[in-house]
Amino acid sequence: MRHLWLLLALVGCGKSGGGTEKQAEPSPGSASYSRCTDGDPVACQRTGYQWTGKQCCAPEELKCVTGSAVECSSSGFGWTGARCCVAKTSTCAEGDPVACRQGKGRWTGTECCLPDAATCVAGEPVACQQSGGAWTGKQCCVKGAVTCAAGEPVACRQNGGFWTGQQCCVK
Repeated sequence: MRHLWLLLALVGCGKSGGGTEKQAEPSPGSASYSRCTDGDPVACQRTGYQWTGKQCCAPEELKCVTGSAVECSSSGFGWTGARCCVAKTSTCAEGDPVACRQGKGRWTGTECCLPDAATCVAGEPVACQQSGGAWTGKQCCVKGAVTCAAGEPVACRQNGGFWTGQQCCVK
């Protein structure tokens, strides 16, 4: 039985190309799953993740996104050798490092990750920040689950929406 679980865990982490994540089967005596993705054994094990021989498996409470080793690690995230693992509840979007940090995000090397769930859409820095959004350098992220659409700034704000500079977001 023990060998069956190990085989299932390795098959679940099997590489299917393109840097995608796979969810692994639980190991015996473990209630958690892992996110398996591209990486290398040294970086994977240095981060404290599990190396399968082909992929790096991170704890289930993480998701792995694009990034670079130096930026990912200096932001306090885990580096697999190919991807940057952040909290599953984070929202990551394209941006630039300076604006990302000013907007209270953490930079992976290619993406700006905000600590909470958010909807990220086109916008402009000043309007985004005035509405309480976080500017990533390329997108305006409005906290929570919102719907964003074309609109007008005055009407959007008068009706309780968040104006991103290009779109009106409503709850």
